[in-house]
Amino acid sequence: MTIISNIFQPSTAGLFYPSNSQKLHEMLTGLFNLARAEYKTNTKNRFQALIVPSAPYQYSGLTSAHAYKNFKPAYYNNIIVLAPAQQKHCEGLFVYPQAFSESPLGISPRQEISLHSGIQVNEKLFEEEYSAEVQLPFLQYRLLEEGIPLNSYPITLMLYGQIHPQKLAKKLQYLLNDKTLLVLSSNLSHYHNSQNTAEKDEKAIETILSRDSDRILQIEASGRIGISAFLRTKQANLCQAELLHYSTSSEENKTSGYSAISFSAGANKKNINEIVEVFLHANLEKSLNDKAQKEILGFLHFCLKEYLSSKTIPNISALAQRYPQLNEDGACFITLYLNNNLRGCMGSLQANKPLHQDLVVNCLKAGAEDERFKPLTLEELPEIKIEVSILKNIQFVHCRNQFELLDKIVPHKHGIILKQFNKMATFLPQVWEKTPQKIDFLNQLARKAQLKSPTAWQIPTEKVQIYTYEVFSFKDV
Repeated sequence: MTIISNIFQPSTAGLFYPSNSQKLHEMLTGLFNLARAEYKTNTKNRFQALIVPSAPYQYSGLTSAHAYKNFKPAYYNNIIVLAPAQQKHCEGLFVYPQAFSESPLGISPRQEISLHSGIQVNEKLFEEEYSAEVQLPFLQYRLLEEGIPLNSYPITLMLYGQIHPQKLAKKLQYLLNDKTLLVLSSNLSHYHNSQNTAEKDEKAIETILSRDSDRILQIEASGRIGISAFLRTKQANLCQAELLHYSTSSEENKTSGYSAISFSAGANKKNINEIVEVFLHANLEKSLNDKAQKEILGFLHFCLKEYLSSKTIPNISALAQRYPQLNEDGACFITLYLNNNLRGCMGSLQANKPLHQDLVVNCLKAGAEDERFKPLTLEELPEIKIEVSILKNIQFVHCRNQFELLDKIVPHKHGIILKQFNKMATFLPQVWEKTPQKIDFLNQLARKAQLKSPTAWQIPTEKVQIYTYEVFSFKDV
């Protein structure tokens, strides 16, 4: 940032995000719309802190939008962004001397900070430093969405250098209260091959979710000192950590990782990719008769055609208007076939958005985002057959050993979800047709989940969790 009058101007606008206010607003609108469409989260607990990435928006913007979409400005009086200084060496905690900071969206004041707090003022440190600045447009966008004037809501950008987390925690304790949101700016692993990135990020996320402030210092995350310091404050004592989103970006075969993680007081403890039990609405199977099923399949064909031809998505509320039952939250899988061969399959294991939305989103993903296949083409579309599988009765399998597990699984009836920490995979009940033996079924599923061994599900110390579910399915004739 460079100083003009009493205002910090952005130095990375045009590099990390658009410098034009209209283009920036459009970009943020698109990111938030996509984050809200992917899945909704019913966050009833107020965030004490958020971990948000600090990369250019084209790489990590969607993950940032997942972090901020449930940020409720009315719960707070001010925001502190705590970020690592990565461009210049320094020791301690710093704030800029000016009273305001600016992005293309507008100007925000910062809170007044006493010099007796041990916080240093250093304007040079903030020049060309992106890690704190990149959070400002996201926060301002949410304030503007809620109709809150930017000049009435302090957002304070702070940088830290070499400092012991316990010492930083004491300084944070001076700044934080129940009306303060702390944004911890941090990326995960940086510029590894995809396998190393996945392994490092898995370790980092598990460590953060465990809230172990000492072990966090050993992970690869640019903001690990700030995260460790927050977890040493009294505000963090009653917080539970929750993974909101994870993504990666690749450049010249080098991959970087990003996560959005919340710390909420009184939140239910959750693991990565936590399974949410799904119970199909009692009247849905009865109400979706043959005629309704044909209309739904026809609408999904229409969605594919519109998306492939013009990248537009039809009004998905049309299904819900026709069949109000589809307004119930639900989870589904959409499978595409070409000449009786699999051509794409995508789905959801969490009933966290209306079923009519899940149907359309997964249909488009099956056609365009299944990494096993090239994107579907208009030329293939006339021969495509669609199968809809709506999940019901997801249940955790309680068992003492592998033999009891095998006894509880019913081939052709049960779909299976296999989960170990942040690794997870599922087979729909239809897979039993090609893999009818239970042990072979589970071994192949373990391979799909990329566990250390195909037989990991048999070993209690591996802590592999098994869920079963059923489906209500229908398909093109």
